[in-house]
Amino acid sequence: FHTTVASKTSISLQDINGDFSVSDVANLGIIIVDEKEGFSGGEPILSFVHLTNQEFLAAYHVSTLPPDEQLQAIREHVGQPHMGVVLKFFCGITKLQNPDH
Repeated sequence: FHTTVASKTSISLQDINGDFSVSDVANLGIIIVDEKEGFSGGEPILSFVHLTNQEFLAAYHVSTLPPDEQLQAIREHVGQPHMGVVLKFFCGITKLQNPDH
């Protein structure tokens, strides 16, 4: 997620692994083709339908990292806008994965 457009993160198809078309990605229901922003380098700009989707997926991604990398990722991004929501999701996700903690 490299580009922030109007307070939301936008992505290009180059950021997505695999052989997906724009319609494949748009049909997921959480990512849309951002018609207002147009194209970047000839590729359509994709955005999350709602910021909450992005925040949850960021938290999920961090939860899949080894513990030392989780801490590093949190330290690198703490204080950034919307990180509070990501941390709340992260805490919920990791508690579900580790009910003894």
